[in-house]
Amino acid sequence: MNNFLQSLLEFLPPILFTLLLIPGIIASFFPVLPGMLYMFVVAVLYGAVTGFEKISSTELIILAVIVAVAILIDFLAASVGASKGGANMKSILSGMVGLIIGSFFIPIPLVGTFAGFFIGVFTGEILQHHSKSRALKAAKFGLAGSLVGTVSNVCLSLVFFILFIYFIASY
Repeated sequence: MNNFLQSLLEFLPPILFTLLLIPGIIASFFPVLPGMLYMFVVAVLYGAVTGFEKISSTELIILAVIVAVAILIDFLAASVGASKGGANMKSILSGMVGLIIGSFFIPIPLVGTFAGFFIGVFTGEILQHHSKSRALKAAKFGLAGSLVGTVSNVCLSLVFFILFIYFIASY
């Protein structure tokens, strides 16, 4: 029985912590949720639980870089897209507020997030420049940037997940 318990204690943490990463991957589909940060916390906790013998500090740094890149892309993609479409900073901030509001008030996953951002940028541009065509262009570019950011985040969360499995399986 003692050998069984020993084997279970060695086998269970990698599976449990790998499964705990899945909500982070799901959260990476939503620009409002800190999915990548959650995944990094799970990886660090795994390191702490295993005495940092199953995942090294170098491997955690690699995962931290992936998280930093994801956060940077998430922050910049929609803003750069909207500014390429002619939006100014106030309209971009209106889009960010709209993104958060849309995420909570339109309960259809992703629809509320992207609709809120689009409406926020569009409204900000209308209020400042009184031009529907300019507002529409800025909102479309912002939406495209936001979509690029989300796809990038999902891809990076999958890279994180695969690397985590690789790192812990190599011990």
